[in-house]
Amino acid sequence: MPTMHRLVSFSLQLTKFLLLLPILLCAPGYAQVTSGSIFGSVKDSSGAYVPNAKVTVQNSSVGLLRTVTTAEAGYFVVTNLPPGKYTIVVEAARFKKLENTDVILSATDRLNAGDLVLAVGAVVESVSVSADAGELQLQSNSGERS
Repeated sequence: MPTMHRLVSFSLQLTKFLLLLPILLCAPGYAQVTSGSIFGSVKDSSGAYVPNAKVTVQNSSVGLLRTVTTAEAGYFVVTNLPPGKYTIVVEAARFKKLENTDVILSATDRLNAGDLVLAVGAVVESVSVSADAGELQLQSNSGERS
């Protein structure tokens, strides 16, 4: 019977190992993450959060452009960004455009861009230009005008 007991014990250990093997093989994959994220908030000059502001994150060296909109509380998160140098552009109605250049993101970073403060902008004027089409005179090859 000792042989049977060893066989059952070995069988149970082998089963446990085979069940844990996929988990052990997947674990190194988590260390391979090479993307980061940039987060922050958008405020006006009085300190109030600006909802629905357009935040664009650009890495021109790899041709990456991502745009998100701030939440009601003025915060934003841009995820799955490869490491590199970024420019953050923030635009909102009635505010001047804000550009933050040379933002360096390393692999696996969760970079806090901080509070991005927008200055109040001037009211944009709209000019509409129209012209009447004048009378068109046609001239044939024979020199006649119509």
